[in-house]
Parts: sequence; structure tokens; C-alpha cells
Amino acid sequence: MSFNLALWLLILARRSLSLRNALIGLVGFVVGYAPAIVFNLTHHFANWNAVREKTGGGFVLIFHRNTLSQIFLTEMPKFFGADTVLWYYPEKPVSGLVFYTIALLAVGVAVWPFVRAPSKAFVAIREGFAGGHEERDLLLLLLTSACFVPYITAPFRVPGYFLAGCFFLAALTGRLLARSFACSKVLVRLAGAGVLAAIVMSGTAVMFNTARHNQIETLTLCDQGENYCMARIPGRDLEGVERHLRQDQITGAWTTVSFVYPLLFECAETFAVSDTIFGYQHRVYPGAIPWREADPEGHFAVVIERNSPFRGPLEARFLQVKGASPLISEYGTLAVIEARPR
Repeated sequence: MSFNLALWLLILARRSLSLRNALIGLVGFVVGYAPAIVFNLTHHFANWNAVREKTGGGFVLIFHRNTLSQIFLTEMPKFFGADTVLWYYPEKPVSGLVFYTIALLAVGVAVWPFVRAPSKAFVAIREGFAGGHEERDLLLLLLTSACFVPYITAPFRVPGYFLAGCFFLAALTGRLLARSFACSKVLVRLAGAGVLAAIVMSGTAVMFNTARHNQIETLTLCDQGENYCMARIPGRDLEGVERHLRQDQITGAWTTVSFVYPLLFECAETFAVSDTIFGYQHRVYPGAIPWREADPEGHFAVVIERNSPFRGPLEARFLQVKGASPLISEYGTLAVIEARPR
């Protein structure tokens, strides 16, 4: 919505406001947004409520102590790293620090002319950003800021809320490089070459490092089992679990929310995988597709992490119900728990 508002401001700045133009814009909005409108009206406003819960109500958090330092000194260096998937990892990657520094430099260079002469910004907006390079920079800054609004106002910030802003930051970085190479000053051109070298070297290192590791990035329990955080699980561990389930002819498995998606993907959706017994019922498929649960009376297995806090209670439950300790097979960081064959 914030990005939409920014584009509307741009349209209003570039064109004269009239009833005809307003009606055309309203009709275009209704037609383009019609699927979402119909869905919300027929599903008790489920989509709008979900958006409000995820992105609304967090504006007051900006004024809390340390919130801005948390965003700009802790989260953003991680955001610009290669590990931005769902939530943040604990560590700050070097590549993230490099690209974050370059993004700050590009934003600083673009905003500096308007800091020196604030009146330029008002002139650019009044003229619809139709001027020179500085006006185009201001437009990119406006669109980047619009993409940043959902991130800073969310009660719980996740990287995906700011991903759209990367496009405009990349454009600002490209303009920074073009400007530096076109400058007649040797130091400025050397600085531009240094920035370009940092981008190429860091990007190449990230790609090679990522290609060296076959791993699953998912959630895991942390803080003594009270919260979830990001974790890396070697791909060979999950492949070992999948082979074990097939060899034992197990077609149903219960697992935590962390491994519902990976297991369904690894087995090509041939297993019935669910997290129901762990109290977090997350449905992967749409409601029209029947959800498959493992048969508690059949030959099933439980897949968890080897050091999961669920392991002890599960082993005790197997012993209580089956009268014997379960059969446990470990594959690296993962463990498969199943009843012993009679």
C-alpha cells in the first residue's frame, strides 16, 4: 500500500488532477484489485486481516528505545547478506556488511544535493521528477522509502517486507557507479572502481560459498525451546531420512513445522507429512486439497532434530504406549523415531 501511495503521488505530480483522471484511476484500481476484493468479501476479509496483523500496529515500535539501532545496525547488515530467507540468522555475514555499506553510500550520494538545498526536493516534486539526474535520484529514494515503510512498521520484522526496495537500491548503486566513472576527478573514479571491485568480489565469493554447501535453511527451536530461529540442516541428513523412510516402507511421518516443507519436497509429496502432534497445524496445501495425516495405528515415524527438546518426551511416550523403547536412527543432525517391529 505504501508503494502504491508513492506511485499515486508521482502520478498526481506529473499530471493535472481532474475528475476524469481520478475516475480512470479508480476504475483501473477496482479492475486490477478485483480478485482480492472478491476473495475478501467471500472469505470474511481473511486476506485483509492477515495483512493488518503482519504489517500493522508496529509504527509505535519505531519510537521505542534501541529500535532504530536494532534496524540499522543489526538487521540491515544481515538483510544485505546471502542468508536472507525467512528470518535472520544470529551472525552478521561479511558480504552483508559490504553490500549494506555500498547501499548506504549510494543513498548518501543521492540525498546529499537535497540536504544542501532542500528547496530542490520541492521543485522536483512540483515538476513531476522530470528534471535531471538529481530529480531521478529523488524518485528512486522516494520509491525505496515507500518499500521500507512496511518493514519498519511491522510488529515482527522479517526480510521479505523490504525485498522490493532492493530493486531501487540497485538502480541507485548503478547510478552511483556511472556518475563516478564519468567524473573527471581521479580520486572519484578510483572510488567508483573500488566499489565495483567490492561488488564483483563479494558477489562471486557468495555464489561460490553457496554452491559449496548442500543444505536446507529452515526453522529450529531455540531459547530452551521457547522460540524459533533460523538453522542450516545439511541436505545429506534429510536425504538419509528420506531413504530410511522408503526402505522401511513408512508412508506417514510426523515432524515439526521446520521439516514439513523439506520432507514433502524431498519425497515428491508421496509421504503423509504433518506437524499436528506438535500443536502447530500448518496446512501446506489449499483447503480444496485433502490433508494427509499419518496413520497412528499403522507403521509411522517421527522426524525431529537429534538434540530437539521434543526427543525426551517422545521416547517416554513410545515406551508408555508400546511397552518398549523406540527404535531411533540418526542421520547427522536429524533423528527418526519409530516403534520397534514386533
